[in-house]
Amino acid sequence: MSNIEAINLSGDEGAVEISNPTVAAKGNTQRKVKPNTGITKRRQRKLTSPVWDYFTILDDTDAKGNLVCLCNRCGVKYIAESRHGTGNMLRHGKSCKGHTYKDAGQFILKTGLNGSLGTRATTYKHEEFRELLAIAIAKHNLPLQFVEYEGIRACFEYLSTEVKTVCRNTIKSDIKGMYSFEKSKLLDMLQVVPGKIALTSDCWTSVTSDGYISLTAHFVDQNWVLQKKVLAFTIMPPPHTGAALAEKIYGLLKEWGIHSKVISLTLDNASSNDAMVDCLKFDLDLIGDGAYFHVRCCAHILNLIVQDGLKELDEAVKKIIDFDNFFSSEFTSGGKSELESYLEEPKLPRMGDLNVLEYWKALQGQFPFVSQMARDILAIPISTVASESVFSIGGRVLDAYRSSLKGDTAEVIVCLRDWVFNQSSLQPEVEELCKNVVKMDVNVVDDNDGEKASDISSAQ
Repeated sequence: MSNIEAINLSGDEGAVEISNPTVAAKGNTQRKVKPNTGITKRRQRKLTSPVWDYFTILDDTDAKGNLVCLCNRCGVKYIAESRHGTGNMLRHGKSCKGHTYKDAGQFILKTGLNGSLGTRATTYKHEEFRELLAIAIAKHNLPLQFVEYEGIRACFEYLSTEVKTVCRNTIKSDIKGMYSFEKSKLLDMLQVVPGKIALTSDCWTSVTSDGYISLTAHFVDQNWVLQKKVLAFTIMPPPHTGAALAEKIYGLLKEWGIHSKVISLTLDNASSNDAMVDCLKFDLDLIGDGAYFHVRCCAHILNLIVQDGLKELDEAVKKIIDFDNFFSSEFTSGGKSELESYLEEPKLPRMGDLNVLEYWKALQGQFPFVSQMARDILAIPISTVASESVFSIGGRVLDAYRSSLKGDTAEVIVCLRDWVFNQSSLQPEVEELCKNVVKMDVNVVDDNDGEKASDISSAQ
């Protein structure tokens, strides 16, 4: 190196530092010449790991001078030095509580630091491809065999020669993994519910004559938003007696850790349900010794009102008063219960767009115990529509063409649709319900004993 004293590559591509000007003069190649400052700049390595899709390196270092990165989903920080590798961050990405499967477009678009959306690099990543397939199958009710269709595989191979096709067992395993991840998130949510949890349940028979039972939880969360979550869609083997149903329901409540949070169970008018409720009252810690536990479906209540006039209405009012007396010993001021103080407040003008949950959210500081009572009562459903809608989805999952699908796999798909995409909710509008009630014909006839009975049918 007689002519060249020092050559230093910088971070700028194609730029070379030459300290001897005579070298630059040789040849026809024109090169950028920089003065030799004596400082060697370390070339920044290109980040190629997939973890950098959801981790961002921070400008500040930790107390020991290590680079630190931040999870864009949940805010957890990890050391980003190359000597530590990315294994911890990869494992965190699979169990990150901030991760959601709800928006499949997250693999196509990403949010920049300024909040704007930008297009991601279209590099094929097999893990994300499998996750997208699992999402599509669960969301759109596709058969597991979809991934083995010859035409679908041809489409995938046409889009990219790097695509690795998977079999139905692999995609089923991926869907079950998503189910386990979402179930752990729901378990955590249920443990911090500020009020009580209301339940609905119903039984159903599939096209293969297999018995199924559904269990749905209803509650008002910390933000005063009414939530509905399907907890189970599982096979219920015979016999469907009250004792067997109670044992099944109680086992599910123990599995989800909410056996001490239950306030009510809404059921239809099957005779076995009455026996089931009597059994559950002994196992659960209920308000008022279970006097408010059994809620009958609104269709049955309507039938009772037709038969007995306002008798049931008077009983419902009495239960509300008893409910207040149950709590009054805990929150009284000046010999007056908090409910009595609330009832003395000026009445609000009648408004058609009043949001009841927002109303009680604003009053929880002034009337904490009454608002807590309102939170619990407003979560109680008046019908079994939520559970019956689960069977509507189950009927499409277990149709005549997929009748051999195992019960646990059917439960995974049905629950995952509800938790991630909320597609088991088929609740009709209130106005539509009112129209259906108005169209009902009520015919009162005498039975053989001379007592009156009602026959309700829908006017078409």
